[in-house]
Amino acid sequence: MAHHRYRLVICICSALSLLGGAVSSAEAVPIRRTPVERMEQRHLVSPLWSRRLSGGHAHGRGLYQFATPVIAGGTVYVGSARGGVFALSGNDGKVVWRHETLGAVFAPVRLDGDRLFAVDAEGILYALEPATGRELWQTTVGAEVMAQPLVVGDRLFAVTMRGQLVAFERETGVPLWHTNERLIIAPFTVRGAADPIVHEGKIIVGYADGLLAAHSPADGTILWEERITPRQARLHDVDTVPLPADGRIIAASVGGGLAAVQARTGQLAWFERIASPNAMAMAGATLYVAGEGVVSAVDAPTGAQRWRTPLPESEVSAPVLIGNMVVVVGTDGPLYLLRERDGTLLQEYRVGSGTYGRPVVDGDRLYLLTNASRLMALQVATVE
Repeated sequence: MAHHRYRLVICICSALSLLGGAVSSAEAVPIRRTPVERMEQRHLVSPLWSRRLSGGHAHGRGLYQFATPVIAGGTVYVGSARGGVFALSGNDGKVVWRHETLGAVFAPVRLDGDRLFAVDAEGILYALEPATGRELWQTTVGAEVMAQPLVVGDRLFAVTMRGQLVAFERETGVPLWHTNERLIIAPFTVRGAADPIVHEGKIIVGYADGLLAAHSPADGTILWEERITPRQARLHDVDTVPLPADGRIIAASVGGGLAAVQARTGQLAWFERIASPNAMAMAGATLYVAGEGVVSAVDAPTGAQRWRTPLPESEVSAPVLIGNMVVVVGTDGPLYLLRERDGTLLQEYRVGSGTYGRPVVDGDRLYLLTNASRLMALQVATVE
């Protein structure tokens, strides 16, 4: 968080100057400039229900919601910036249970069999029973976490906002080891974090220092690192969720770098400049990238752009695919539906206060948590 992605910029008190470096510019691609007022108005979105998630504490950060809902067995699990982890019925939004947390919850929860793992902004990691919300254990990570916890075998991993990878026993929460904090050399950093993934036996993590790293799950040893961010960029954060693709890992940084590296060695396969990418989604050999009010389609094997569509809003959420459409949500309100094959803007739908989190698709339904702490379920029709 996904993720990872946002223009809430924090100044790092540092007098370090940025290093220079040259990068290649992207080739010309088709640009869809469809004004909203000229869109073919189709009623593609129908509201099903919405539920305000009221917490016991505002935590001083209730304005922005970064959490992404997780859906399993007809139940929606989600944390809130107002505090608490919730389970709701996917059919009608009825609250099944709520578990109080010490701090705001910005990270997506992780459902893994008989455990639901959540982590809050105070660095408290919780293991809950998915059916009831009963707390099984809690432990301290040691710093704020905004990335989704990761389970690999009998171990549970969390990545802190200080750039530490921390390992725990999955069953008990007993801490095992942690990596050192990472030095951030950029003058600014973005409030967000990339969810870690596991691929080919490695834990892949994007960091705020501009590096994508592969760690050993056994002890956190760095197996390889590769710079994704152009060195002259003001923002270095690699805070998009890495995506595996045919033996490669694709990652992006808000500093304008989009890259594919070899999953085994970390060697750079291709690199392209793209305007401040903040989130990605993949379908087949096509990568969909959102950033700075633009959604782009990129050829995953080569990095070549296929189309790009500017939107009326400057900041949008992570893209998701539903039917043959790409959907993004503006951080201030609108939901945009684009045709997958060419980027044509099909419809704009108001969802109130927008979101910084990633919408989630379940069949023909779209779930999202708005900045007003309202969980919404929408039905989305398909188009030709």
